[in-house]
Amino acid sequence: MVNRPLLHPEGPFYLPDNIPGWIGSAKDGSIVLLRDALAADTAPTVAGVLEGTVEGQALAAGSIVLSNTRNDGDVAVYVSKAGSSQMAFWADGSTGDTAVLAASGQSVDVYIAGVKQIDYADGVLAFQQATIILTTTGNITIAPATALLVTLVDNVASALDLSSSAGLYYDIDTRRATAGIVVHQFRHQAETIASGAAAIVALIGTIGATVTYTGTTQVTTEYIMYDMARDTLAGDTPTLTIDRASAMVLRPPTEGTNVLLTDTIGLHIYSATGTPTNVFGILIDAMSGGTTNNVQLVMANGGTEPANAVVDRVGLYAVDIAAGRATLGIRSEETVIATAELASTHKLVVRINGVSYGIMLTTTLT
Repeated sequence: MVNRPLLHPEGPFYLPDNIPGWIGSAKDGSIVLLRDALAADTAPTVAGVLEGTVEGQALAAGSIVLSNTRNDGDVAVYVSKAGSSQMAFWADGSTGDTAVLAASGQSVDVYIAGVKQIDYADGVLAFQQATIILTTTGNITIAPATALLVTLVDNVASALDLSSSAGLYYDIDTRRATAGIVVHQFRHQAETIASGAAAIVALIGTIGATVTYTGTTQVTTEYIMYDMARDTLAGDTPTLTIDRASAMVLRPPTEGTNVLLTDTIGLHIYSATGTPTNVFGILIDAMSGGTTNNVQLVMANGGTEPANAVVDRVGLYAVDIAAGRATLGIRSEETVIATAELASTHKLVVRINGVSYGIMLTTTLT
């Protein structure tokens, strides 16, 4: 006995494998269960189900195919929501676009193994589980029309991590009641590079830009490339004493295994380029506000006094000449000349410990 399609006005119908059920007077719509697997971009052996140059994924044997071969005809799935039809799926035959739809105020959800993974409401894509976004090839590009806004979780040790397979490179700590944290932390990972004259690795680097002014109105406000605003340190009970606060602390590099490091420098200021009227390596404003001292430059004593001059350079340092007697030291390639007493021809007034003194000078240099 051969199984044949059966159709009854009051009951279901039965379609064997590879026998399509046709919809429409021109048989443009069809549904069929394929007996055999179907390669990608290939029409099945069942005639009339698909047409033209097929574009599609490979299908396993036993797959069900729903098709509409009427030119520019759509495929839609509707549900009844409170007595009104609501489109849930739409495939646009004229453009090739597909859409999953939800009613106003509702969301499109994605479930895996009965667990909600994604909830997409109007303008809000909410992942419901810990999520990894990745690509197996190429880049991921985010290009907003207006702005890219990222809201981090408050009071988290690593609210934002930028890492590679080698480890962490950047971290944001949003904890606000924990001592000793670093809010923005940049890190190196271990590097292996060939030695050479320019074999260096910089932790942070910026690339300058050209700022073009229009007009000739003089700019009297100082142009600042990097501006660090000050923090305010406050207490909840009178009176807390904080011994020292610094805007920036610099620690120079140190040598590791098999390296002889000649100079290590905490801060190196390069000369300006172009033709400015004045070039200053360091400009320190007048200090004010200190109730005891207002000093523009302080050098701590207690280091090892330099034994030799640095070639083509002059060094300043603080040195203890006795207990409680720190004073200014100068290391120069110029030696002190022993000479008979000379009459001074000039005087330089300086302030030492709040008292004015005249340093007697002469133009005789030998």
